[in-house]
Amino acid sequence: MSKNKGRKNTELDEQEEPEDAEEGVTIDAVDTDSVDEGTLDIDEQDEVFCANCGAFMDEDAEECPICSHPVGEPVELAPEEVKKDDLTMKIFEWQGEGYDTSHLEKLMEEEDPNLAEEFERFERNKQRLKEIIQSLEDVEGDARVESEIMQLRELLNDPSKLSEIEDEIEELKNKIVINALRDELYEMDTKGLEDKVSAIESLMENPTENMDEIKRRIKDLKRDQQASFFEGVIATEFTPEEKKKRRKIKIVRKELERKGTKLTIDDLMIIHKDGTLVSHVTRRTPEEIEKMKLKQMTHMVQNKVRTSTSEHEEIEYAHSNIIIQIGQRLAMVLVITGEKRPGMDQMLDKSIGLLENRYEAVLKNWSGDPATFKAIGKYTDILITTFVKMES
Repeated sequence: MSKNKGRKNTELDEQEEPEDAEEGVTIDAVDTDSVDEGTLDIDEQDEVFCANCGAFMDEDAEECPICSHPVGEPVELAPEEVKKDDLTMKIFEWQGEGYDTSHLEKLMEEEDPNLAEEFERFERNKQRLKEIIQSLEDVEGDARVESEIMQLRELLNDPSKLSEIEDEIEELKNKIVINALRDELYEMDTKGLEDKVSAIESLMENPTENMDEIKRRIKDLKRDQQASFFEGVIATEFTPEEKKKRRKIKIVRKELERKGTKLTIDDLMIIHKDGTLVSHVTRRTPEEIEKMKLKQMTHMVQNKVRTSTSEHEEIEYAHSNIIIQIGQRLAMVLVITGEKRPGMDQMLDKSIGLLENRYEAVLKNWSGDPATFKAIGKYTDILITTFVKMES
């Protein structure tokens, strides 16, 4: 119980003469000094109110006349009321942090049975929003998504909209990735690959559904572009010179019939300097492979590459001539029958340099797995096709 003490009147104001007093009749002022303090009970009064409902009551009352709450007994709030007070305080706290709590306020008014769970979800979502805000700072420099970021920031003060916000974030991320892929695509030399570029651009119109396919196609396009560049370099620098026509047919026949004169390209190998076979292209038939024991020859070449201290080796094996050109990390092996053409050594050396540049990252972090040389077959096909042109 709480008490409000009335003020004790220690002075009496000067009394005014009543308007209806008879003439000649006067009212004397009370001499307060002659009155005992105890006789002024009417001026000193304790005001007591109920702790439960706030009603005023007599000081000597045992219970409230309004709500019957016993005097002196503390008021215990129901668990629901205590919980509601705690939630209200939470709302005030979150509002002070700048969050929109209108969704929770509405649920409280409706006395939603899942109110506690909604508050817990709001708290979790609030933490997630902090992570999203941090991630946005990393992409704010991209002017192409500035409007999307501004729209997104308008939602970031309402954790109850987290699902919508995350959808917007996913769409924003896809747009940023597509912008980067489009930049990468346009920086490539795609001459001769226009149809593939057009197909990729069509997929970019719906990036959310086609993202994986877009990435795969751009990756393939880069390989095609690199192979095209490789082929162009080889074709430009090593186009075989046309042979001069001989007037005497008899001399030509002797040239062709001379043993070992006709050139045949049989095999092309790419070998790591540790002896690992990276790629092997052969033009032999299965019967020829079995007859000459190609596996044994390949193992011999691998050992030679691993132990060689020279940049260039030539070995005769059965009826074949094996030409080995060794670079910084790779070696290229050409197996031929017949006469070697001028420019072959130079072409092997140039090709190794191009391949080592193309697969620089793979070679730098070499794991011993030939499968890490993605699309190596395209390059060996280009090379052996170029070498075959020297046969004529």
